[in-house]
Amino acid sequence: VAVTAEPGTGKTTLLRRLINDSADRIDYIFIGVNARMSFIGLLREILEETGISSISTDRESLLEQLDDYLQERRAEDRGVALVFDEAQAISDEVLKELPLLCSSEGKGLMSIVLAGQPGLQGRLALLKSLKQRMTLTKRLTPLRKNDVAPYIALRLDKVGYQGEELFEPQAIERIADSSGGIPRLINALCDSALLRAYRASEYKVTAKMIDQVANELRLGGRLASMDQRSPAE
Repeated sequence: VAVTAEPGTGKTTLLRRLINDSADRIDYIFIGVNARMSFIGLLREILEETGISSISTDRESLLEQLDDYLQERRAEDRGVALVFDEAQAISDEVLKELPLLCSSEGKGLMSIVLAGQPGLQGRLALLKSLKQRMTLTKRLTPLRKNDVAPYIALRLDKVGYQGEELFEPQAIERIADSSGGIPRLINALCDSALLRAYRASEYKVTAKMIDQVANELRLGGRLASMDQRSPAE
């Protein structure tokens, strides 16, 4: 499975939710990627994450140890999924070798989830052996303009806020435009604007405050909102 999105759209949050919701039946091996990681290094890290200590640097030996682990989990009726966050950093060498981990003698003992930035999709499309094993590819999109206000309201509810609206309608419009609908940027704008309002002893966030904060964060309509994009985009 491949999930791609702009930074800050929620890939890691989605992965954490996936793991939390299904950890009772699936063992997840979460791998933080760096561009220097070799396939041997990846195998060693996978084994380390599963609690298997190995001093071997032999590829076949490491694959054999991993296969033994997968067979044990299968015997206990547990799935195993290897999850890569920031997968766009994986080297071409490692990407080409990933099909070796997808199955053991065709039995499909391990699933792989690749989460990364949009450029990852193009790289995967060029790797025939990996592309043939892809069962699902998904592009996460920023929030649409009319979803920004409910998102902000949900965040306020989660921290226990009760009271009048904190953000004027025009402020929310500015937030939607400046953030491009990316949750991480919405959060940053709201946090900074609330602090600015507090310091000024104001009880509402205005459009002017959002403009000032957006300027400080160097956001000026960073991305076109989803409402303005073509279906292809």
